[in-house]
Amino acid sequence: MAVGNERYYHSLALNTTGDALYYGAPHSIGVIRQNGQHEAWSGAHGLPYGPASVMRLIDEELWIGTTEGVIQKDTAWV
Repeated sequence: MAVGNERYYHSLALNTTGDALYYGAPHSIGVIRQNGQHEAWSGAHGLPYGPASVMRLIDEELWIGTTEGVIQKDTAWV
């Protein structure tokens, strides 16, 4: 995450092993892994709506809460 842009992140979630930090930004969801890999998903990747106001990892599946409803991320957006 870019230093100085903290106000743009709406939510954070850490996976159970502590090696991946998920973040919710205004138009995307992203992950930063301990090994340095980064990934981000937006509407172009099928993210139906955002921003994420809360995120939880349950059995390594990402659940995202927004003002529009709940989204589940496993291998595809559901």
